[in-house]
Amino acid sequence: MGSPVALAAIALACLGWAVDNNLTRKIALTDPVQIAALKGAVAGVVNVALALSAGASVPSAGKIGAAALVGLVGYGASLVLFVRALRAAGRHGPGRTSPSRRSSAELYRWRCSGRRCRSGSSRPAS
Repeated sequence: MGSPVALAAIALACLGWAVDNNLTRKIALTDPVQIAALKGAVAGVVNVALALSAGASVPSAGKIGAAALVGLVGYGASLVLFVRALRAAGRHGPGRTSPSRRSSAELYRWRCSGRRCRSGSSRPAS
């Protein structure tokens, strides 16, 4: 078994993820871009505050820009596509599907937009 500190950190991360999903579900009918921007800004401020309080130094502007780009693409775009896919599928919150299906749900919706797709297939039905 792992250390108590590691187990507590995992439990807190799971709790934070659950709270995040519940809050996102409650606001999922608003603009997905605003949701992603707000959540990204809050996460950024919290993470920077934690890093600075732990003694980290401020990185160069290039590293900050690269990290912001990764966050924009990896989290922001993913969240926007996920919320849009949930709406298109008739669902109203992230608690209704697995987080690992965020991208596949949007790709399926995009691939089948305007056409009827067979269940379990990305090919249009004949």
